[in-house]
Amino acid sequence: MANHEIGGYFGLELGRGRDYPHAGALHLNSARNAFLHILESVRPSRLYLPSYLCKSMMEPLSRTGIPHEFYHIDERLEIASLPDTGSSERILYVNYFGVKAQYSTRLAQRYGQSLVLDNSQAFLAANTPGTACIYSPRKFVGVADGGLLHGSAPPTERLEPDSSVDSTRHLIGRLDASAAQFYPDYRSSEESLANRPLRAMSAFTRAVLRSLDYEQIKLVRERNFWYLHAHLGSENRLEIAPPEVCGPMVYPFWGSRPGLRDRLIGNRIYVARYWAEVLSNPRRSSVDERLTNELLPLPIDQRYGTRDMDRIIETVLRA
Repeated sequence: MANHEIGGYFGLELGRGRDYPHAGALHLNSARNAFLHILESVRPSRLYLPSYLCKSMMEPLSRTGIPHEFYHIDERLEIASLPDTGSSERILYVNYFGVKAQYSTRLAQRYGQSLVLDNSQAFLAANTPGTACIYSPRKFVGVADGGLLHGSAPPTERLEPDSSVDSTRHLIGRLDASAAQFYPDYRSSEESLANRPLRAMSAFTRAVLRSLDYEQIKLVRERNFWYLHAHLGSENRLEIAPPEVCGPMVYPFWGSRPGLRDRLIGNRIYVARYWAEVLSNPRRSSVDERLTNELLPLPIDQRYGTRDMDRIIETVLRA
């Protein structure tokens, strides 16, 4: 650019990372908009999707008016009864918590291009050729927005880049203060993603994503995951097989200790609930209800080491 700015104050400087896993993806401003792009491009006659699902994935269905039908998952987080799909239909499956890698591959072999694989909770899992795969970086690293899409044609028109300027205060604030202090800013940032126009990923989010060491991130996440599993696996009702796990988002602990969620939060170990809105879906199953109320996503990400995992284990076992 002949007229680009020269001089003035410094902006945020980010280095070049290693092994960025999504260089070939379409970079959009959110995972739900990646899903929206699929629906608008394909216009399936019907979409099958799990009743155990984040409400954000319902937004693109409302915006497009695509007919849909819910299916149920079982206690292994797998489809309880596999639907038959016509050539014009699509089926969405979530790689829950990043612990259903092999099962996702088997679904891709069965459904081919009819499958839309939601890897929002499996950012480090490889995309499956011939299948549309959606990723959500903000669940894994310090960005406020962004979505990645493999296996789908790009938009026919050039997309305007989005901006992250007004949604990163909680990220910067947590460097100087506690997560609790900036939690309202985090909630505001999350809410700003609703009904956002389909745009390209912001330059800020793209720069952050390309600055990270993904080999190290994957190593730490998996090390922490298996450390927790070695101590808590005997109490976990969720079956976890090593080949299914790839760079997981959390350690999904499905135990039977009353009051454990409150005890963890009281000890400043923050665990989310996936997903409270499921309980208001009239098509929910008993498994959906139990997962929503009982499953605890224990933190295992790259910010933490063995001492932090020991603190989680101690808190769980004395509940």
